[in-house]
Amino acid sequence: LNFVKPFDSEFQHDTTSNIKQMHQWSALYRKSGATIPECWPEEIKHEGHTISVSDLWFVGHHMGKLCTKVATVDHLSAGGVHLSDGSRLDADIVVV
Repeated sequence: LNFVKPFDSEFQHDTTSNIKQMHQWSALYRKSGATIPECWPEEIKHEGHTISVSDLWFVGHHMGKLCTKVATVDHLSAGGVHLSDGSRLDADIVVV
């Protein structure tokens, strides 16, 4: 949405629009069951990242077919990936 919202003379977006947009994003995350980014509410996104969302991502979370993990790969085992948070994900293929 930042690409279509107008800029002011200082190349900033209207703060009121930004707040309304953030409330809508938060509601969507909660309703879908998706994991809310840990940088919220202090930051809208991680440094160097853009906000990217996909309808399929939200639908997958809502239907319980998708979950989001923020971790690093600790090690691989037959049929799975073990993450730094202690969880294990079933996987046939891992793309690095």
